[in-house]
Formats: sequence, C-alpha cells, structure tokens
Amino acid sequence: MGYLVEGGYILLVVAACVLANKKCGLSKTAARKLVHIMIGLVFPIQYFFFGTAALPLLLVPAIIAVSLFLVARYSLVPSMVNPDNPYGIFFYALGILILNLITVLYPPFLAAEGAAIVCLSLGDGTAAIPSLILEKTHPLLGEKSIEGTLLCLLTSVGGMLLLGLVFPPLALPLPILLTAAAAATLLELFGGRLDNLAILFGVGGLTAWLMEVM
Repeated sequence: MGYLVEGGYILLVVAACVLANKKCGLSKTAARKLVHIMIGLVFPIQYFFFGTAALPLLLVPAIIAVSLFLVARYSLVPSMVNPDNPYGIFFYALGILILNLITVLYPPFLAAEGAAIVCLSLGDGTAAIPSLILEKTHPLLGEKSIEGTLLCLLTSVGGMLLLGLVFPPLALPLPILLTAAAAATLLELFGGRLDNLAILFGVGGLTAWLMEVM
C-alpha cells in the first residue's frame, strides 16, 4: 500500500504541474518550483508507511533518481527541466536516496533527515516565489532577494515545527530547529547550482551533530 501511495503521489504531483503549465498558463518556473515544494511530502509518507525499513527507503528513491536522470538527460518532460541547471532535479532525488541510506544504516539520523528535506522542499522551494509574484523585490546576492531569503527562513522553521507536531518522534529542540533553518537559508543563498545537495547534506549533517552534542 505504501508503495502505491508514494509512487502515486509523485506521479500525481508531476502530472498536475505539467498540466497546469500546458493548460492553465502556469509558467515553467512556477511549475518546477511547485513540484520542488510538493515532493517534500514524500518524506512523511515514507515515515508513516515504512519507518526506517531498508527496502522501501532505498528502492523507491533509486527508481525516482534514475527516472529523473533520464528526464534531465533527454529532456523528456521539458517543463520540469531547468535549462540553466538541468540536473538539479536529479541531484534532489539522489540526495534523498543518500540520506535514506544513512538513515537505514543509522536510524537515529531520521529526524535530521526530515529537517533537511523540509528545508530543501519548503525553504529552498519557496525562496523563488517573491520574484515570481511581486513586481519588485530587493536584491541581496545575484538573483537572490531579501524577500526570498526571509521566506526561505520562515518556511523552513514552519515546516520543521509542523513535522514535529504531526510526528512527535521527529520533533527537534527549538535551538536546533532554528539553527537548521538558518543554515538552510545560508546554503540556499550561497549554494549555487548545487544548493539541493548542499542543503540536504549541510542541514542533515549539522542537525545530526547538534542532536549528539546538545
């Protein structure tokens, strides 16, 4: 059942965003960002159905990673591929696969993985929204804006708080949560084309370390 829910959810999100781009006038950039945000819900689906079971945590992300590599390599779904960073979607899935592997080998890492995925999907995903909906934003660094950076911080905090409320075993102490959100914001700002991996591994590693020492 869990496999069907997880796989079906991913296909539904991608299909809905592609249709919104083709039929409803949603821009390709907005469609990609919406997929980026919504894919983060794969983590609570995995946790609810599978916990830290090895096979589902590795099999499904591996299939997704291979599929997204082919999508990027051959531009199979053009609206889902950023021409400036075509393999970004692949690195997104690859990073989650690697974090899942760490969790399988070391189950206490699960809460840190959840924080990392929330910060990537919500924080990084929403950072571009102000430039898409506002007539004017205030530049901060390159194409990054003050509004997007603040939104990244706020949605990272809110997403981790919500994850902890829904799944108490994944709740983080507030100082760790705020530090993780701040780290995600800085990595989104300075991570460049590899920000997907930078946020996943940076936030995941920092959060796991803080959970050990605090």
